[in-house]
Amino acid sequence: MSEQEDKVEKKQASNQKISEYGFFKLLIAPFRIYFKQFAQMFTISLIPEMLIFGIFYLVLITLKYDFISRQFIFSLDFRNEYVTPYLIPLIIITVLLSILRSSIITNICWKTVEKAKANVFWAIEMTFKRFVEIFVASLILIGFLAVPALLFLFAILFNARVPFVSWTMFAFSISIPLILGSKISLFVVAINKDELSVGGAFQRSWDLTRSSNWLKTSMIVGIYAFVSIILPWILTNTLIEMTGDWMGIIMIFIRAILYPLFDCSLTLLYLNNDYEVLQNATFKDEILKQREKSEQMKG
Repeated sequence: MSEQEDKVEKKQASNQKISEYGFFKLLIAPFRIYFKQFAQMFTISLIPEMLIFGIFYLVLITLKYDFISRQFIFSLDFRNEYVTPYLIPLIIITVLLSILRSSIITNICWKTVEKAKANVFWAIEMTFKRFVEIFVASLILIGFLAVPALLFLFAILFNARVPFVSWTMFAFSISIPLILGSKISLFVVAINKDELSVGGAFQRSWDLTRSSNWLKTSMIVGIYAFVSIILPWILTNTLIEMTGDWMGIIMIFIRAILYPLFDCSLTLLYLNNDYEVLQNATFKDEILKQREKSEQMKG
């Protein structure tokens, strides 16, 4: 057996092991991968987190619900008036930083699954080789998120005058990311692991989340998105209001600790779904041969 064939066989064995994970194993598995590479993933998570916090520190976003008036209170203020014209570029930079960070952690994660460890410098190099695809994907993601964000803002504006319309808009603004977000959530893994184009990566993510895989993916992505992203930011804003800006510095480290779990969950879902789809494919042997050729070309 050649060295290249041995690599392909080991990779298939690793993916098969992941494919045997049920729902609860997939919930626990990100912790196991994370703890194997904790120092690397935490460092990669921390640096962008500091930059993202610095960007959001310039923009004061307040969102509260007043139970007495039964209305949402939303405000957008800037600590520095010179920042106002640069809101859109700041959003683009924030999304790009997030996806670059996600790409590096993803590379560390899937390589750890295959080889039990990964080199962080290799992961960074592989990510920046795909920078163009990542940048274009960032713009597409911003466009996708703009729709529910606008619906959410309109819902707040209509909350006092037309409550029924307002709550309908709230429902749509939440359901769009929940339903469609999980369908495209695996694109970062596809761009990095399988080196697909932007369109191919989104299509691959869509294909891997069909039928029962969609429900499984939605639930796991939803759980880890809440634990790793949504809850830490809610706590950050709440604690800053209660104690002061210094708490925001501490929460940077808390968010950096939790965030890699989200990317690990996406990576493991990708491997799990990919193997399941492959096993049910009509032309399984042809697909395997094509993948082996691709591996040989990469090698």
